[in-house]
Amino acid sequence: MEKLSLSHSCWDHDIVILDGKIVFRTPKDSRYKNELKNEIQLLHYLKKKVKVGIPEYNYVSRDRSLAGYNTLMGWELTASRFRRLCASEKENRG
Repeated sequence: MEKLSLSHSCWDHDIVILDGKIVFRTPKDSRYKNELKNEIQLLHYLKKKVKVGIPEYNYVSRDRSLAGYNTLMGWELTASRFRRLCASEKENRG
């Protein structure tokens, strides 16, 4: 049985997470629709340039109003988590 969860923490997009494995995002209103299109393009570009895990949109609706990606292993790099890293970890470039 698939598990579906909704996240209410995002102010510009609605998010649905399927089985804790796939994240789908859709803009809450039309002004954010272009931002999602830009994000899809930017992350696709960055995927080839950086050596860190970033979302890769594998599921994109034709009008780019809904997009999904597989979840990534690890934790969000928050400001407090970054402060706790040692100097060499902060400077590590992969």
